[in-house]
Amino acid sequence: MPSKAVSDAFETRLQSWPNISACPLVDLNEVSEVPKPPYLELEWPAAVEDRMSVGSPAVFRERGGARFIFTVTTNKRGWKAQVLAWADELRDLFRSKAFGGVETDEASPAVIDERNRDGTKFHVPFAVAYKFDALK
Repeated sequence: MPSKAVSDAFETRLQSWPNISACPLVDLNEVSEVPKPPYLELEWPAAVEDRMSVGSPAVFRERGGARFIFTVTTNKRGWKAQVLAWADELRDLFRSKAFGGVETDEASPAVIDERNRDGTKFHVPFAVAYKFDALK
């Protein structure tokens, strides 16, 4: 899980995406009813922290990945072109950028295969690598 500063920085930057109203960011842990697709989730599958300097205060570097997951309705005509266009827009928005103290690196292409199916939903993920330095 990321630090609060990293999570806040990603969510703030995501609000500048022009298609956020067409595919809103949701936190499935905070909604009482699962929203109707399409929607976007942000997960944090991996993060580590290393001490980068000695003394006090010291620089601590958090490194990890943010996983963006589009959820769409299965078998809907035109879904693939739309989701891949959205993924490319977000990859461009987050690839090799600096915002809110966060620095990002590469943004992986979207993954589409049979693992994406989930009943009447289809999940399409991609990931962005990041680092964040904190003085503590």
